[in-house]
Amino acid sequence: MTTTLNTTLNTSTRLRSPPVLRLIRTARLDILTQLHLEEALFRHTSHDWLLVNDGVATPAVVLGISGKAAALVHEERARAMGVPLIRRFTGGGTVVVDENSVMTSVIVGPGVCDDVKRFPKDVMRWTHGLLFGGGDVDVEVDVEVDEKRRRASTVRRRAISLLENDFTIGTRKVGGNAQAISGKRFLQHTSFLWDYREALMGLLKEPVKRPAYRGDRSHGGFVASLREEVEKEVEEVEEVRRGGGGGGGGGGGGTSGAREAFVDEMVSGCVVRGGWGGVVEVGVDEALGIVDDYRAQRATGRQILLGSVYL
Repeated sequence: MTTTLNTTLNTSTRLRSPPVLRLIRTARLDILTQLHLEEALFRHTSHDWLLVNDGVATPAVVLGISGKAAALVHEERARAMGVPLIRRFTGGGTVVVDENSVMTSVIVGPGVCDDVKRFPKDVMRWTHGLLFGGGDVDVEVDVEVDEKRRRASTVRRRAISLLENDFTIGTRKVGGNAQAISGKRFLQHTSFLWDYREALMGLLKEPVKRPAYRGDRSHGGFVASLREEVEKEVEEVEEVRRGGGGGGGGGGGGTSGAREAFVDEMVSGCVVRGGWGGVVEVGVDEALGIVDDYRAQRATGRQILLGSVYL
């Protein structure tokens, strides 16, 4: 009896190895393809995933699962511009995505954050801490000084905060979030505004339901681009340099490499802060094979949920 009890205790208290994070980094992936990939990874695998899509292949307006296009989008204007409308499989608001968008998706099951309640607010708080550490975010900016490239990592951007359901800098939105939750498994995807085009943003109507922190501000007054924030930093660096007698003129600052540095910081932050047992990089073509395999399950009579569709 004693031997059996000790064996049971040793087995039940043995620490489980933390799960491995599977990382997919790609660029210019079509948004509907990305949404189908996210849903297949969420529903058809048990792994933890971080997907980063740096820029969307073609512009699109993406609505939450319950969004009404007539109330949220200037549909005739979108048709005239050849911009498709897509309904995604998660909730949340309406966003415009294009080559200026940086898309992320964090998919997590049991193992690294079991103490996090599976509710949207709790998932958002945890994901904000995962991506940004809950505080300031350093973005290294290439600044041209005296015709030489230097890393200016001493300028600290204001914190990317979680304000209501959005990622913000101050009270201006730089990223929109939406979630899917099933049992102990959740997905949060975010569209970050590295930059945006006024004409595309003009396809969105002013929503009746809006965040309290937005107030009556138009889209232009409500959102900010991360590129603008980087340019502000460059100006500050240049101002310090001039004030400090850095001398002479000429060449204005540049921001080459800043977008890549922003993405790299998010990815490395996830790896360091997430508590995973390791990281495995997965190519996008291999990952898309999971979507094909998921679709193939339909032939067996299994219910297949790929809820993102063109409207």
